[in-house]
Amino acid sequence: NLVYYDVVSKKKIGGINDNFSHLKKIVWNKRKSYFVAQTMKGLYVYNRGLQLVSQIKEDTQILSLLWTSENFLVYNTYDHLKYLLLNGENGIIKSMDKMVFLLRKEKNNIFTLDFEENLEELETDLTDLELKNSLLMNDLTKVKQLIKEKKFLGDSLTSFLLRKGYNSLALQLSSDPEVAFYLALSAGNLEKAFNISRDLNSAEKYRLLSREAMRLGSPSLADMCLSLAGGGHRHLMHNLITGNSKQMEEFPANDITHKFNNSLFLG
Repeated sequence: NLVYYDVVSKKKIGGINDNFSHLKKIVWNKRKSYFVAQTMKGLYVYNRGLQLVSQIKEDTQILSLLWTSENFLVYNTYDHLKYLLLNGENGIIKSMDKMVFLLRKEKNNIFTLDFEENLEELETDLTDLELKNSLLMNDLTKVKQLIKEKKFLGDSLTSFLLRKGYNSLALQLSSDPEVAFYLALSAGNLEKAFNISRDLNSAEKYRLLSREAMRLGSPSLADMCLSLAGGGHRHLMHNLITGNSKQMEEFPANDITHKFNNSLFLG
């Protein structure tokens, strides 16, 4: 069990009756707003009110841990360097080739100590995790700064942003034009979607964009997309619905059916 004790007043403030198995240590973050209880194979994160915020259980022993920022926890097992965020988001940062103890993080390096007491620097890029943490804290200023500094942070982060509903941010990170097109559509960024569809030069993309343009109240863009898609019956119907009789008169009728329909609609 854990006891929250005020050393000044010498009084017990509260406690946690979770019956921890093999409790090893308690580590507070820098601002003393959260602490983690480390057991042999588990981590339990609490706030100052002694409420459980997140937890993780491993199959192997947890060797060491450290807070890299207010809500960002890094720890290692025998084989991996891992992370844990307050919302329970966790995963592997990188594989480890030997057993070490984590000491502190400085910029993109983590200082470690091995069993022979050798101090080493472990190179690792935690930008993806810093961005996830900033999203969790709703610090969009920090998010935009990170995106500006690193144009592409990986497909895994793009997927994370989509799952969390940050389509506009995911669009800035995508390097695949096909994926970027659909992200632009879902984010309502018609200009970006049009520029991508011109690069792809796909009739299907133009038709998809035309439908979205009409839904968002941009009939001129929809008309342009249908024209670039090859015209046809869809383009004719679009001009009819939008009342563009002038363009209907100029519409090239490539076959007798189109010519008949066009004459019928124009009276």
